[in-house]
Amino acid sequence: IIIFEAKTGEKPFSNFSLLQLYYPLIYLRSIIQEPKPIRTIFIDITTVNNRETYRLLEVHFKDDMFDQVEVLSVCEY
Repeated sequence: IIIFEAKTGEKPFSNFSLLQLYYPLIYLRSIIQEPKPIRTIFIDITTVNNRETYRLLEVHFKDDMFDQVEVLSVCEY
């Protein structure tokens, strides 16, 4: 299961609320009968002069704790 949170604008986002990824994670964990891996990914879409840039940031909440966050990977396309 992959949870996406996406933002779009004319300049890259320098911050966003991790709660937008955390709440769906906790909700899915509470309703899924069998344990499954869940990935949380933030997508930042920037459009300048009709050119789009996609930045993806995969975030992991260690032990499903909000205050134990680590960035697993970052990509830009």
